[in-house]
Parts: sequence; structure tokens; C-alpha cells
Amino acid sequence: MQCRIVWSDVQMRFAMTGSWKKIECDELLSAAEPARIAQMRTHGLLPVTAKDEYKNGHGSMRIKLAGLITLQNSRGREMDQSGLVTILSECLLLPSCALQPYIWWKETGENNATAIIRYNETEAEGIFHFNDRDEFTAFETCDRWQSQKNGSFARTPWKVTAADYIDDGGLRRPRTTAASWLTNGQWWEYFNGNIAGIR
Repeated sequence: MQCRIVWSDVQMRFAMTGSWKKIECDELLSAAEPARIAQMRTHGLLPVTAKDEYKNGHGSMRIKLAGLITLQNSRGREMDQSGLVTILSECLLLPSCALQPYIWWKETGENNATAIIRYNETEAEGIFHFNDRDEFTAFETCDRWQSQKNGSFARTPWKVTAADYIDDGGLRRPRTTAASWLTNGQWWEYFNGNIAGIR
């Protein structure tokens, strides 16, 4: 029970007023045990590579310049919770993941549901929003941590949006997604891309 998420036309920025950078992105998602590995790479003479990982109950983020200079190597309880809630936000892309015993669901409104994920003594939750066609359109949580310039972390509201649904081998899934942080009362998007396939 795992899948590869094939991304295309992905871009990121690292500050609210920062410039967008095109990146390559490849991701694996596992359901039997919550696990996720996303590898990213920028283009240019000095490419930046990043590995966002959650496995064996722990999350981590490693970023390197030109594959040699470590810019970030984050671990700890904040990364554990951030990695776990990221898996929760993507669980509907791998339906068997959404049905695992480490995820609980409860209806909280006509077009939304709260999901709770618990693994290795770490817990996170978020709200899924759906349209009238029962398509997931957004996920919101306060259980993700944003890294700060001084190396610390701040618990920051986080949102994922999904749109442009298509049929892919019998599975109806979004084609476009984006992720945003809430800063000073304003949502700012830092990631967007197309899902070219789920294999």
C-alpha cells in the first residue's frame, strides 16, 4: 500500500515576498505504516536539494547547496508532528491510507470533516473541506511548524488546496495543488504544482 506521486510544473518560494523558483519534485507515500519521502531540487549552477522525510515515526528536513553544504538539518518533535500532519493532508491521494487505524474521522459540518492521525506517541489533526461533488478542496491545520531564521520553530496555521479534478485509472484526483502559511493574518502561498500521476 504505497504510491509514487509524480509532480510537474512545481515552484516554491521561501518568503512572502520572495521570488518563485522552479523545482523538480518526486514523492513516495506509504499507508501500512505512515511514511513519506519527498525529494526536491532547484536548477542552476548551485542547485539546492531538499529531502522532506517521515519514517519510523520521525520527521526530518535536510537541505543542501550543490550537494555539499548543509543549509538545514532539522529533526525533533516539531518535525515529527509536521511530517505526520503532512501525511494526513495527502491521505486522500492514497485512499487506503485514509482508512488505516492510525487515522480517525469525525464529521464536523455539512461539507467538512476533522481527521486525527496518531503514531509513535505523536498526534496531529486537521479539517478537510469538500465541495458538492464530494471532492476534497482544502485541508487546514494548526499542527505544522514553520522554521524560523534563528533555527527555532513556530507553530503556524497551514493550508493545502486542491482543484481541477480528473479521472486517473478509476481514481478521481486533483490535478493542481498548493500549500500556504498564515502570517500576520494573511495566507501566503509558498508551493504549487501539478500532479501528473499517481502510480
